[in-house]
Amino acid sequence: AIFLITGAGRAITNRTMAFRVGAAARAVAATRRTLQLSQRLRFAHSNSPALVAKAPTLSCATHLSTRRLSGSSTVQGTPVQKVPVAPGKWGDLAKCSRAVRVGDTVHVAGTVGQGDTPRDQVNTILNDVIAPALAEVGASLDDVVATRMYAANVTRDWEELGAAHGEIFGETRPACTLVGAELLLDWMLVEIEVTAIVRQ
Repeated sequence: AIFLITGAGRAITNRTMAFRVGAAARAVAATRRTLQLSQRLRFAHSNSPALVAKAPTLSCATHLSTRRLSGSSTVQGTPVQKVPVAPGKWGDLAKCSRAVRVGDTVHVAGTVGQGDTPRDQVNTILNDVIAPALAEVGASLDDVVATRMYAANVTRDWEELGAAHGEIFGETRPACTLVGAELLLDWMLVEIEVTAIVRQ
């Protein structure tokens, strides 16, 4: 037998080396087959109206009207509806939706609203913007299961924001997250996004 000495001083026969080379070759072949299958799947998905599907991309739309995604009534068998944002620079730039319903779940994008106080803005956002968007896809504030609030001055306004949130949701008691954030314009005191699950 031919012996090779490794850096660690171990002797390895040529038979052992042949086994290892064969195992490595089989692993490479398996990886190549996996990559080929993945490429075929990506090609199939890219030529299918069902391309959308996962959460981050579902926040975007290309039309300013409620519509079915890609002209289809379903994504992977699940109905999808979208509610446009109000026409304006952000909506035109981001090509995003105010709300997207996928099956029984509704995702509502971060929303701001006018008001002199944090409480006023919470009321405007939830009652005047988010509630109508939910209604367009067959949901309501009663269906909200999670809210996320981004406050421009969280240490100053947290109590007022919490109280306003509680007044609107009451015993619905959605999971609520409040964090401090730098908002786009000076008048914005809070931005809110919600997730709802429609009860059958």
